[in-house]
Amino acid sequence: MSTILLAGVGPLPCYRSKTLYGFGIRTWQFLLPFLADGHRVILVTFEFGQPKDPVQVDYREDPSARGDVVHIPVPEPNDENREDLFTRLRRIIREHQPDCIVTAGSTISSSMACGLSTDLPIWADLFGDLLAEAQAKSAFAGSEQLNIFHRIYLPILRRGDMFSSVSDAQRFATLGQLGVLGRLDHYTLGYPFVRNIPCAYDGSTKPEHPRKVLRGSVVSDEDFVVLCSGGFNTWADVDTLFLGLDTAMAENPAIHVVVTGGGITGHHEAGFDRFTSLVNESSRKERYHLMGWIPTEEVDACLLESDLGVNVDLDIAETLLGSRNRFLSWIRAGLPILTTVVSEISQILHREGLCFGVDPGNLEEFRKALLYAADHRKECREMARQARLYGDENFTFEATTRPLRQWVTNPKPAPDTAKKREMQGFLHELDREIAQWLDEREHPKGILRRIQRTFSS
Repeated sequence: MSTILLAGVGPLPCYRSKTLYGFGIRTWQFLLPFLADGHRVILVTFEFGQPKDPVQVDYREDPSARGDVVHIPVPEPNDENREDLFTRLRRIIREHQPDCIVTAGSTISSSMACGLSTDLPIWADLFGDLLAEAQAKSAFAGSEQLNIFHRIYLPILRRGDMFSSVSDAQRFATLGQLGVLGRLDHYTLGYPFVRNIPCAYDGSTKPEHPRKVLRGSVVSDEDFVVLCSGGFNTWADVDTLFLGLDTAMAENPAIHVVVTGGGITGHHEAGFDRFTSLVNESSRKERYHLMGWIPTEEVDACLLESDLGVNVDLDIAETLLGSRNRFLSWIRAGLPILTTVVSEISQILHREGLCFGVDPGNLEEFRKALLYAADHRKECREMARQARLYGDENFTFEATTRPLRQWVTNPKPAPDTAKKREMQGFLHELDREIAQWLDEREHPKGILRRIQRTFSS
């Protein structure tokens, strides 16, 4: 068995917390199969939203109950603490002598792992395409930040020995990015650089429903409850979502909307702010129930007491290359799904007849699908039952992580050497920086000073 340094991001599903993001679920998705296979895991979690020590973690379930794991929560990296965190990681490596490093859930963990001076093989999890995410965010924050994302992403692509994606579409995109960096050469011919590990759910447990959270208090037993759960990220088509819900609610007074989740602090809050303002202007606002981020132990109850989960995506690169973690929570709880069909997982579910699918941006189609679902509850439940059967075969933690679990039994560096990777990365970065600065018509002496500052680090 191997000793694995798993670098992930918290909060984790085992915390008693009011926020649970996709990167925490992804970390859990990797951890549990490692433990089930008998590996020793040193789990380092960079705690999102906690930039300073001491890090506060309140366990709902101790992860050591699942197997041989040492959990070390640390602050979220920033410019002030990054070097201290690198020092801590090096100390952890010296103390525990892992055979490899696996990252999970975010470029937060991947950039820290790939920034270490270590010869350990690194499996870097690309939980969504960062460049596509940066493009989506640029619509709200401007394109000035794109260079920051490139600076974070390129060192990961240069250093990683293996990569995981959340879709085959992202896998192909990553192969193209590796090719641009010069890593698709005669050394790596036939090497499986990128493996697709879709989002998944823990099939070993059942949803918990100790008490009612919605029925009888927020809504009645007869209401048709439409659930929007999770973060309102940059890919969400907020206007189509609201208008479709509101017009359907005008025709069917039994439809109520419950929202658990909301803005993503420190990343993107404008989408949820927009949705909230639209709700407040609606004549039906009393039938919208914006519950915010709720305790983890109440999430399952909300899923089990709802009638339909809805997801409305923008037709953009992030959607095409990415996934939707919330679908897996809905499938696990037997909640029927209505979604735009753009992401790979939505395409799979729609192809298999396991969700209601609509075209992106098609308000009328979305409205009609909502009304149809509200009038066909039995059909919805049967579709959800079939989705759970399909998920148990294809979307569990165990089923999705097979290539990763095989790799950690005998982790090896990629065939192209570290020295060759570093030189290729240096030349690529140098070319890009010079081109950028020349475009800005900066004085040559200024360019040289910036090159020196950039690469001396």
